Amino acid sequence: MRSKRLFGNKVLYFQHSPPYTSLDTVSASKRLAPPFSDAPDYMCSPYFYWWAFMREWDAYTECCDNGGTGPLAKLYEDFGDLRGLEDFHFMAWWKDGGRLLFCEPDEQGVEFLPSAPVHHDDENRVLISVPVSGDLDRIVAEIRNTLGKQMRDRRDPDANASRAKYRVIGSPRLSVLEKQLRIYRLREKYAATTKVEIAYEVGIVKKTDKTFNPDTVTAMVSTYYKEACNIVENLGSGCFPNDTKLLKDNDLFG
Repeated sequence: MRSKRLFGNKVLYFQHSPPYTSLDTVSASKRLAPPFSDAPDYMCSPYFYWWAFMREWDAYTECCDNGGTGPLAKLYEDFGDLRGLEDFHFMAWWKDGGRLLFCEPDEQGVEFLPSAPVHHDDENRVLISVPVSGDLDRIVAEIRNTLGKQMRDRRDPDANASRAKYRVIGSPRLSVLEKQLRIYRLREKYAATTKVEIAYEVGIVKKTDKTFNPDTVTAMVSTYYKEACNIVENLGSGCFPNDTKLLKDNDLFG
């Protein structure tokens, strides 16, 4: 679980890495590998790619054109009008409330009570009395030892599953998402070109490299594109990146 402290000291928790800013003090070792060298911080999160793919979804753009009405109206209530935005606009959207779509609900966190509760969720929570004048290291160790056993005995098998409104599934590689997105964005401009040219364009291979196998590169570009098509078609499922849906005739590159 990754944490993100906001102004006012409120902390949000995410199942996957949120975008970082210059104000974050978390060590670089906890960040995901960037999708490419010198990638801006806001791209170093799967949540950016969810937002970016939404901007490419024709059905969602149509919903925006119609003022947020139609079959995707509920998605529009959450993501808003994404027309005309560039990648660097992501952080403004994120800070304006987008991050609340992906963070874990508050009820999963630690709760500090000013007094003993009248009602208590015995099934899902444990009451602990902590002396505020004691040694913090000893207190934390005792809680970890005692509570750890109770959590193992009572833990829901799905306790680690994300309960965010919109969930990232698996452990997506940002470098793969980046190539899928860039290839999908070329679907109209380069509809008549070869897959090798597409590979040059998105950086899969360099034009100076004469040793690559064209058949291997062609297959790679085709796979990335088909996966991207499936991701777009499944954006309304509440999970990302879902590339499991099999579509017909979705290879625009021949």
